[in-house]
Amino acid sequence: LTRINKLDDFIKSPLAVVCHDAGAAHLIVHWLEKYNNNIFACMEGPARKIWNSKFPNTRLFSINEAISNANVLLSGTGWASNIEHASRIEAKKRGINSIAVIDHWTDFQGRFIRNNEEILPDQILVSDDYAEELAVKYFPKTLITQLPNLYLKNIVDKVLEIKRNSTHSLIKRILIVTEPFRSKLSKDDKDIEHIAIEYFFNNIDKINTGGNLEVKIRLHPSEDREKYKYVDVAYPEIKISYSYNHALSKDLGWAELVVGCQTFALVAALNCKIPTISILPPEIECPLPHKGILRLRDL
Repeated sequence: LTRINKLDDFIKSPLAVVCHDAGAAHLIVHWLEKYNNNIFACMEGPARKIWNSKFPNTRLFSINEAISNANVLLSGTGWASNIEHASRIEAKKRGINSIAVIDHWTDFQGRFIRNNEEILPDQILVSDDYAEELAVKYFPKTLITQLPNLYLKNIVDKVLEIKRNSTHSLIKRILIVTEPFRSKLSKDDKDIEHIAIEYFFNNIDKINTGGNLEVKIRLHPSEDREKYKYVDVAYPEIKISYSYNHALSKDLGWAELVVGCQTFALVAALNCKIPTISILPPEIECPLPHKGILRLRDL
């Protein structure tokens, strides 16, 4: 178990970086911002947009090109694609040191399994004590390293600046941070995220609002813009708007309460000292270990 301050402390250049999902991409680009050695990046999905926003003039490579040029692989561990898993297979074949980033607090083992094949990295990077504890538990033979979460620090700094002069006792502005699940609740064959959002609206009276309520729905980067539009019709008495491409810090700066299922944005809100509630339906336990995130079912 190691704790270090920056990637340069232990990564031998040149470095291959392979990423698809947004979570790990946000961590990685903030860690690499001041990295001065050679990088060969393969970015797909939401990660590509995040990478290009920080490194607009860098060429992107295929997995094979990136790894064949590198001494070390740094990969994400998202569920929405197989490219990160494929890169770890390739690194193992070539005997290249493989480092993987776990950016969340759920499904640690499943991140490294595709088609019943588990490919573990040589080293796992996490960014807080909770993830570190879980990683040590699930991967006792793998080197676990914790780096500071510079992405989260950046968000908190911006939000605290926005909120510097705001004082409200009653909650009038609620931000819903959504996320796609890969599973349904069997009893009514609905996606969990839709059940959760309906559970929230049907129990909104549990929250101490001062009337004239505004609800903003912030969609996950991988979700379609129309996914939750039905709530406009279902709850016409509530003023509902949508956030698609805003910086997370901007939406958190607007909010007086943040609700969601188990997304990283809840942890960001908590760190910004904004009241935070998981709206997962009562039969599903919220897996986030962070003290301070309330459960709607317990209110």
